Amino acid sequence: MKDKLFSKNYIRITLSAGLFYCASFMLGSVSAQYGLKLGGGNTIGGVVASIFTFSAFFSRARWGVMADRKGKKFIYIAGRLVCISGASVSFFSSSLMLLIFSRRLFGLGYSAVTTAGGAMVCDRVPGKNLPQAIAIYGATGVVAQALAPSAALWLYKISFPAVALTAALLTAGALFSALAVKYERGEILPEKGKFAIFERQALPRAQTIFFFAAAVSGIYAFIPIYSVENNGGSRGLFFMISSVALLVLRLSNGILCQKAGQDGIFAAGCAMLVMSFVILAVFRGKIPFYIGAVLYGSGGGIVHPIVNTAAVKDAAPSKRALATATFMMGQDLGGGVGSLSLGFVSQNFGYRPMFISAAVFAAMMGRLYTKLLKSKV
Repeated sequence: MKDKLFSKNYIRITLSAGLFYCASFMLGSVSAQYGLKLGGGNTIGGVVASIFTFSAFFSRARWGVMADRKGKKFIYIAGRLVCISGASVSFFSSSLMLLIFSRRLFGLGYSAVTTAGGAMVCDRVPGKNLPQAIAIYGATGVVAQALAPSAALWLYKISFPAVALTAALLTAGALFSALAVKYERGEILPEKGKFAIFERQALPRAQTIFFFAAAVSGIYAFIPIYSVENNGGSRGLFFMISSVALLVLRLSNGILCQKAGQDGIFAAGCAMLVMSFVILAVFRGKIPFYIGAVLYGSGGGIVHPIVNTAAVKDAAPSKRALATATFMMGQDLGGGVGSLSLGFVSQNFGYRPMFISAAVFAAMMGRLYTKLLKSKV
């Protein structure tokens, strides 16, 4: 393996991830809204969002073990095929049950892709470049977050099937890019061992990211609805602003941590997240709405890559996929719990208590980091 970051294989993995994340964010940003159109309330919107994450959560461990035993590329490709099936079902969704089933199917494939993808990056990139590689690989999701929701909302004006069809085509493009990834001497696979549902070393990271995911789940599921009902500004512009802030902070994360210390930078990111939710809860109008977007994106750009890198950097090559799965199980479970609980709060008590609840989740993340990970990551 050549000692460089931007190898052909790494570029192929990153391109594949970018196309795939665009498809995922497109479907995710309008599915809850489509659920409302089909006759559900905000709680059903939360169910539509959470079924995706719960489906991903409950399949993570199996995908992680299969990726380590059968090959990460094999699972990477299989996951995309499942997601194409999920997007195809979405195209024909004319009832809440069919929509929920399509989100469950897409969540299953999403779990396989993201579990194997992060581990493949570790395989294809030299150790000294790993933090930068993970940051750039993760930045594809940030770019997708900036572009996909706006594109999805525009296509949604035509129809929800138009969104589903575009998502299926993007996932197909991601599949072809993944097929081109090569392991020159074959992928090294370990001997079969006992089945494990998590990697112990990654557990503290998974526990920490749980509360991050619970906090931010309300943004993806309910900002499109909130912006319309409260005249808070353009939902597309909210995602764009937050994504630009997230991308800038994610790519500069390594430099900031070197200069100011990882613990201090993490604390700042956590504070930004809490402030973003408090501002959205307390203030009305476009300016606070967009200030909340900047703080939300900045906080996420700091917090997520610090914990993500810590989850895989010390894992053995034969357990990288399981370590990635463990980290993302925490993220999945947090997103599912957050979507359900915040959906319930918003429907029964309003959006202000919902955003305050999200702020509490973010504060709990900071407390758990201090207890489990401070000066250890």
